[in-house]
Amino acid sequence: MPDMDLFSYMKEATLEKESPLASRMRPKTLEEVVGQQHIIGEGKMLYRAIKADKLSSLIFYGPPGTGKTTVGTVLADMLGRELFDTDEMIIARDGRPIPEIFADDGEEYFRDLESAAASELSQKTGVIISGGGGIITREENYYSLAENSFIVFLNR
Repeated sequence: MPDMDLFSYMKEATLEKESPLASRMRPKTLEEVVGQQHIIGEGKMLYRAIKADKLSSLIFYGPPGTGKTTVGTVLADMLGRELFDTDEMIIARDGRPIPEIFADDGEEYFRDLESAAASELSQKTGVIISGGGGIITREENYYSLAENSFIVFLNR
């Protein structure tokens, strides 16, 4: 631990201990990720491209619980890239959790917010994006994101 004094070390250790269990257990490397080996497993095309740092932007989409944020976080850390989570962007902008947005305003409104996030992110290069399962169900989202991103579907 270069340039870390006792107080910095203690602060970091305390933050680690107090972080949610899911955050502490999240894999730190591609090799630690369980599942999705057909896509990110050693020797697979995406794995080789990632290791060679030959990708512009990446977007992961798929159902909840498939590892979009986990794989995105690992890759962002590994490649030194910025991670964007479209659901987090929507929550930050709207000020409500997603189930509440759906309940109050319906899926169409949520998809409009998602499209706005997709449009913004499609202008960025060299980023990792964790998108919801429906982000590319709108044609305009698919084509704008595909111009600048490698799109990967993660499934259970």
